[in-house]
Amino acid sequence: MATVEFYQRENGNIPVMEFLSSLSSKMRAKGYKEDFEKRCENE
Repeated sequence: MATVEFYQRENGNIPVMEFLSSLSSKMRAKGYKEDFEKRCENE
């Protein structure tokens, strides 16, 4: 299993989390679904 480490700026902001939070719930769900499907293919 892979571990993901998010980049954190000196001020504490995490750019990837900010981007994901800015997406609509529909687009966020699509991204998670596609990621899950790719992970299942690799097992």
